[in-house]
Amino acid sequence: MGLLKETTENEFDLTAIEKGWLVWCRHSSWDFDRKGIVTGIKKDVLIVQFYPKIGNVTNHTIIPVNEVADGQWEIRWSEDLTEVFSYPEPDNSGDSGNQGDPNNPSNPDSGNGGDPGDP
Repeated sequence: MGLLKETTENEFDLTAIEKGWLVWCRHSSWDFDRKGIVTGIKKDVLIVQFYPKIGNVTNHTIIPVNEVADGQWEIRWSEDLTEVFSYPEPDNSGDSGNQGDPNNPSNPDSGNGGDPGDP
């Protein structure tokens, strides 16, 4: 599912993401990422609320559509984490088969430590 609509001007596809959805984002100039909740979306801006490591404080990241279209942002989003979307879409040309499969014993994210001998 694409995050941007193809028009003469860049704009977010308001049917692809909604308020309350979960977002992971990273700007190309950052050496960190942000995780939060969509609190606002318009055709030209996405607003993500996140919680810094300070109690009782929230903050917002504002993501302009033109910066996304220029490739300055990496964004992942999901309504309920059963299906996670990405922009830009990942390049699967170098896919090694089942490396992303959570049931693959050689996948470090499989929960078994990546040791094929583990049950």
